[in-house]
Amino acid sequence: MAGTFVLSFWTYWGIKRGGCPTWFNLGLGTGLIGAFTTFSTMSTTTVKLMQASPLIGILYLTATALGGLLMAGLGLWLAKKVGERA
Repeated sequence: MAGTFVLSFWTYWGIKRGGCPTWFNLGLGTGLIGAFTTFSTMSTTTVKLMQASPLIGILYLTATALGGLLMAGLGLWLAKKVGERA
């Protein structure tokens, strides 16, 4: 979820404002943050939890999806606030 927040913040603040070169945006967003927020990690964890306890697996998947959306919204909101002050 932290990665979702950072990627959302960077997408608005770093890329939309155009302060960094394209190669840096790609490296940071797609490379570093993208590797940190891999979908495959969430999928593997969900499958392992579902095998151990279906309820825990469903709760994890739900919390991760909703938490990710919440953190993306928070990152966007904070980037806009920071952008207003700059």
